[in-house]
Amino acid sequence: GSTNGSYPPVFRRVDVDANVEALTIAAGLSTTSDLNTTTGDFIKTEIKRVRSEMKLDTTLGCNPYTSPLSRHHQPIFDLMLNKVWPFGLKVEETNINYFGIFSRGGIRYDLYPGNVNLDDIITLSPFHNEFYVAPNVPGMMLINLTNRDGFYGTYATSNATVDPFDSYNLVMEGYDRPDLLSHLAQMGYSGSVRRYDTSLDTTTIWSEFVKAKWLCHSTNDGSSSSSSSSGGVSVNGLIAGMAVGLALVFLGLFLLFYKLAPCLKNGANGRGNTELSGMAGGGGPSSVVEGASVAEPSSVIEQISAIDPENPNLPTFTIGSNAELGSAAEEEEI
Repeated sequence: GSTNGSYPPVFRRVDVDANVEALTIAAGLSTTSDLNTTTGDFIKTEIKRVRSEMKLDTTLGCNPYTSPLSRHHQPIFDLMLNKVWPFGLKVEETNINYFGIFSRGGIRYDLYPGNVNLDDIITLSPFHNEFYVAPNVPGMMLINLTNRDGFYGTYATSNATVDPFDSYNLVMEGYDRPDLLSHLAQMGYSGSVRRYDTSLDTTTIWSEFVKAKWLCHSTNDGSSSSSSSSGGVSVNGLIAGMAVGLALVFLGLFLLFYKLAPCLKNGANGRGNTELSGMAGGGGPSSVVEGASVAEPSSVIEQISAIDPENPNLPTFTIGSNAELGSAAEEEEI
């Protein structure tokens, strides 16, 4: 700030973030290239080299969710505890009575739709913590435990319905273990907690899940689309639905043509034109009765047998001449 006699000091500030254009303006420079220095260019080159060596930009899979999975909202914890952990820990194969619990602070960033690379996984779950299991935890203890606060709000848990009279294998990660064991000990739990038999940790379990479950499929424009049982719409299902819709349209057109075929045939043979010309306002006489909605059938219609295509098992009926059919009024009563 500065002072000028008796005037109050004047302060100026500029909001600066990592945006290059904003930094250029804040530094009073005219172009973004003026920010470059020899040391800065060297650091950028080294960062790119190290990222390449660590394969941080390697695509592991494609996120099928259409909205970001925020670290502040429940869906990402549901995904982790009900799908990611059970997949990596082979819960179904080992047939353990699994119940997962996790301190919400262990997820450090959001997961966005589209391609997921190794850098995204490390940013999401960076700590490489090991897994532990507390066997035979009474359901009543789990119910009390889920109401306790963890490192960041209440604990996130798997969505299994807890039976207070059943026992569960409580799966946790290393950071949460001391706090959870302290709570369990206060409730009288005396079981022996052990390392979970897996080579995966809280970071690599995400990588393996994405590679196995979130497959990418190349499109004609070179981009990627995703398929997963955990979300998204199946392309094959969409194509099948369109095919069924087109088939129904063609079937409807076919039935319409089938019902109109006799009239079209008569028109082609030069018969029945009297009615058509009258309805069109032509000079010929019309047999349409004024004020009525039913036209008299032509007296020259050939006798044909008709079968209702929607009810083929019904008896056939024969259409004949006017003398055989009667008047239009009689037809309406039939």
